[in-house]
Amino acid sequence: MLFPLKKNATLLLSILLCWGCGQSSQEIVTEEIHAQRLEQINDPFNVYGSIFLDESAGALLKSEGLGNIAIKRLDLRTGTCTDLIRKGRGPNEYIDLTITKIDPSTGIFHACDLAKGELCTFTTDGAQITATPIETRFFQAIPLGKHIVSYGNTLADDGLLFQLSDSTGRAVGRFGLFPDDGMPYGHQYKTMAYQGKMVANPQRSRFAYLMNFGSVFDIYEITDDGSASLIFSIHEDTPVYEPQQNIIGVRFEQPKFHYSDAYASQRYIYALYSGKKVEQKTNEASQRARETPTIRVYDWDGNRICDLSADIPLLSICVSSDDSYLIGLYAEDYVLKCCRFDLPERLRE
Repeated sequence: MLFPLKKNATLLLSILLCWGCGQSSQEIVTEEIHAQRLEQINDPFNVYGSIFLDESAGALLKSEGLGNIAIKRLDLRTGTCTDLIRKGRGPNEYIDLTITKIDPSTGIFHACDLAKGELCTFTTDGAQITATPIETRFFQAIPLGKHIVSYGNTLADDGLLFQLSDSTGRAVGRFGLFPDDGMPYGHQYKTMAYQGKMVANPQRSRFAYLMNFGSVFDIYEITDDGSASLIFSIHEDTPVYEPQQNIIGVRFEQPKFHYSDAYASQRYIYALYSGKKVEQKTNEASQRARETPTIRVYDWDGNRICDLSADIPLLSICVSSDDSYLIGLYAEDYVLKCCRFDLPERLRE
């Protein structure tokens, strides 16, 4: 199957048939995990959202959507929260900065500067190392081998999900089909509807994309020559939506959270799965729909290894590189808190 590329090139997308990967014929094992509440940590962040584990410093990093802080660092041992990078237009400040990936052994992290259209690299102390301008629009981007993979080019009109750029940010191809949802709206609106979380496995040159408002989960492999292979795909429950007036946005009919968050190690993808409807158009209702005790664990071929059932509902997760423990963000009486779970032996073998 050939997909059009910018500048009249072509990108080969070879599809490996793995729809569901035979999981329906096997009983999924559920492992219970029990929270160790980190009592020294109380309301460290302004809002819930994805957290990233810096194992080198025993800390969490998180992008902040509110206030004057772009990125915060939380020391898990002391509970001390530090303003790592500030918002603003001055030196070493950013208007809109979102973490997408971290090296757990060094604390070096990648973040999208959406205002400037750059994928930036920072030291564990928040000093910028590199800033790569990406040629096309995007909502999120991750480095993967010799390439950068991004999602969110609302200016495209080809019905494809992802943009492939080289290491300098130059666009070299597009790939990946949106789910066949039957909605009669164009590329811009589909792009807004199918936002989600992107996680990567650099050792295998693979990435996964898990969508918030649909049971949609794809794994791709990107080779050095820029070909993209679909390794695994679930397109089971797609959203019903319509365009919003006067803006490029969508309004969902009976919105339902599916993948609230995701995190990845070199061996596994941890998908925080809800499946709950948003009953009201309020922040509180959205939080209730997002939080869930269920974590689906997949390997990088798409095989569902097991489900984890936490004893408290979680909003965000991150996992150690050796798959030995998980850190969760949860809310109690509207206060954000952290907890730790030891992971079962089957994930450490």
